[in-house]
Amino acid sequence: MAFHRTGTMWISASSSKFGALYRLGATTGEVQARQEVVVGIEDLSFDPDGGLWSVSEAASRRWAKWNQTFPLVFRIDVSRLK
Repeated sequence: MAFHRTGTMWISASSSKFGALYRLGATTGEVQARQEVVVGIEDLSFDPDGGLWSVSEAASRRWAKWNQTFPLVFRIDVSRLK
């Protein structure tokens, strides 16, 4: 889970078949938006410019047989999400 400077809360969920990023209400925890992302997404952190950084297990050797892989560390521009 990570908090954007605006107070929005973000969490990730994934498996070998899906990846999802959720924007939640900071006070209620209600799901405000769900965005499909890469499989294996986990761990979230915002940089000072508001970029959301994450890592994906799908890039590790352990998960090399997954149908989809993605670089281990990547940045998401949350302003471009639905």
